[in-house]
Amino acid sequence: MSQHRYPPRTLWIDYCRALLGLGLTLGPLLAVPVAPALALLLAGLAALFTWFGARTLLRQLSRIELTPAMIAQHGPLARRLPWPELRAIRLQYYARGRERPEGWLQLTLRAQDGARIQVDSTIDGFAEIAHQAQAAASRNRLEIDQVTAANLAEIKLQQRLGTSRLSK
Repeated sequence: MSQHRYPPRTLWIDYCRALLGLGLTLGPLLAVPVAPALALLLAGLAALFTWFGARTLLRQLSRIELTPAMIAQHGPLARRLPWPELRAIRLQYYARGRERPEGWLQLTLRAQDGARIQVDSTIDGFAEIAHQAQAAASRNRLEIDQVTAANLAEIKLQQRLGTSRLSK
């Protein structure tokens, strides 16, 4: 059994981004009179930064547990996914920008009952989680799309070389 959490440094950076965004959107909205259209835009952006901050809090309060029998997410949105019930695996890469090669991966696992566990590559031990998910998908004879297969191969290559283009 292994347990995995998001590192405090990553969470702290995300909290700072959320607070900066809220400051830049709610600040003007509360400090000066603005046109209704601009107020609507700023309120919408403030809602987006609030969602991002709440998502970061959920990641902080959650942990992923891996066992030979299942993957479980403990915390406010607790879920359990026994490996034999895995019905879909998707591993997507998100770049930080066109000119910057680093980014992050997001692993999405779905059970036959529709339950979903999502983990991103900033979590400690992400490669182990992805490896166990791939092994379960293989045991369950799941079809893996080309993007997911390529990203899983990239993780293995990076492990062998001891390098990473993923965010830490």
